[in-house]
Amino acid sequence: MIVLVDKGDSAGRVREMVEMLRARGADKVDIVDVKTLARQGMPAERTKVLVPWGLRMAALHVSLERDEMLPYVLWHRDFCFDIEEKESLRELIAQHSAEGNVKLMKDLNEAMMLSDVLHRRSRPHAMPLKLQVESTDRCNAHCIMCGHAYSPGSGTDAFRDGVVSRLTDALPFVQTMILHGNGEPFLSHGLIAHLEELSAFGVSFITSTNLSVLPDGIIDHLRDQFVELIVSCDAASRELYERIRPGLSFERFCANVRQVRAACPDLRMKMAVVVMRQNIDICPDIVSFASDLGFDGVVFNQLCPDPRCGNLEDVPTELPERYQEAMRAARIEGERRGIAVKTPSINCMISKKMRSDKGLEDGDESEAAGIAPPRYNSVDSDVSGICDWLVDSAYIDARGNVAPCCMLQQEVVGNVFDHALAEIWRGDACAALRGEFYRGSPPEACSGCDFLLQGRLSCMLVRSLAVEGSIKHAR
Repeated sequence: MIVLVDKGDSAGRVREMVEMLRARGADKVDIVDVKTLARQGMPAERTKVLVPWGLRMAALHVSLERDEMLPYVLWHRDFCFDIEEKESLRELIAQHSAEGNVKLMKDLNEAMMLSDVLHRRSRPHAMPLKLQVESTDRCNAHCIMCGHAYSPGSGTDAFRDGVVSRLTDALPFVQTMILHGNGEPFLSHGLIAHLEELSAFGVSFITSTNLSVLPDGIIDHLRDQFVELIVSCDAASRELYERIRPGLSFERFCANVRQVRAACPDLRMKMAVVVMRQNIDICPDIVSFASDLGFDGVVFNQLCPDPRCGNLEDVPTELPERYQEAMRAARIEGERRGIAVKTPSINCMISKKMRSDKGLEDGDESEAAGIAPPRYNSVDSDVSGICDWLVDSAYIDARGNVAPCCMLQQEVVGNVFDHALAEIWRGDACAALRGEFYRGSPPEACSGCDFLLQGRLSCMLVRSLAVEGSIKHAR
């Protein structure tokens, strides 16, 4: 038996694990750290790897790096689970479901999810760990890069119209609900009362908001039940902010951010920025602005080109040298300010255009040309594992339509008013998408995904990504 450890594990904790194994009859116990296991694989004559719960994702990454399923036994404070024995975990889930132990049910469900990924199951046994529910499609802004610039939304509301009530069978397994889609979540009908109802299932919350409004009572929930607040902002001055986001007030935005930060000092707050021609040269200023307001991080996202918004020429990849410099400068400012900054992996998408503009052939990495080598430079994509969304999350819009993820909202795979979420989750459409990933290449529909380009996926290792897979397609 091998015990997997990390360099941060104390001697006492390692000794506790070894003594437990010996008490259970293990003749010989070896201690192996994560990096060694990734580099060397299983030592000879060892049959199992005991994985402490805190190292579960590290163990998954080892298997992805080695492209093999290692014989893991997950060690949780309340259970041990051999990933080869899914029936024992199903029995535990059924037992604790009957007892109403929702916290343990969530952890057991996560253990099953890891087993699903390691076994490459296209029809998972686990239920989603997270649900993103579009609480409303209504918004109070008309941002120039958003569909609300030309469509106000229908006013559909997932709470008022019964979508959330169709998800109660899944909620005991759900760790986190993400309460946004294409509208402003803080305009949702009866939001505070519904947050209180959902809290009974042990659910925590994340949402993305323009923070132009703060409903009565929301501060207490943000402090006590939210794990993250993502706030959209694309400027550092009143003039540009209100030009990009017509209908909103820069002063009100700043006041609301400061109020939330003061009342919720432990809440993780990130600023989400859409990079476009209008703000490409001030990205470092936006990082400074976010730091001054007390944000913990800034995430820069690609603009999604939409002819109806008239923004095809605003796409930053049309300005490749400025785009690359803007992202580099933003990261430097983040380091200077001590604030985390996430940017797309843009070398591949912009170097292709720069080569074309400068008359270079593919593969010419001349430093004299001023072009950084692409991070992803293969003709075909090569990945191990799977997109997190297909194994631990589901997206549900305000009408009850289920989609594979928030990026593929138009790829509807079912509706919760017609079928139970579990049936949709394990149905043919979702199984087909999972199969594409498990065969080693993301589906074409995933081109330009911000999660993929920013390295925000935990269940997938990207060895190479086709250049064409880096460009966000027009709506």
